[in-house]
Amino acid sequence: MKRMTMPLLMLGLAGALGGSAVAEDEPLDAWQPPRVNQPAGKRHDGRHELNLTEAQRAELKKFRAEHREKRIRAQADRRVLEAQIDDMIGAATVDENAVRAKAAQLERLRAAEARDRLEARLALRRILGPELMQKMRARRHHHRQRKGDA
Repeated sequence: MKRMTMPLLMLGLAGALGGSAVAEDEPLDAWQPPRVNQPAGKRHDGRHELNLTEAQRAELKKFRAEHREKRIRAQADRRVLEAQIDDMIGAATVDENAVRAKAAQLERLRAAEARDRLEARLALRRILGPELMQKMRARRHHHRQRKGDA
């Protein structure tokens, strides 16, 4: 067992030293934080390219806030149910009927999440209209193509 520890330690040390040498080659001011961590207002998401009216912007902002809250709650509920099912299955004695009942509850919740996603897409279409939806779809397609090429 001791023979395995030394090579692993050396490998870890070499990786740590090698990693720091690579990091030193890159100037610290060149590092940019990931775009995902930027606030939504600072992120370039292309909404300005859609030329939305003020009314559309206000309605979209309201819609996004409402939908986000609903989505966060549904995700939390789903995670709780999944954890409960895991706990029930991992218990010393398993009540199979109770597990099946929780699984059915989880299925209903997932179906409700799918319906909410569909309703959100329909609401977005109502806010933007068919022309802007087409423009947004084209931008998304272009972005996916570029991302795939990289």
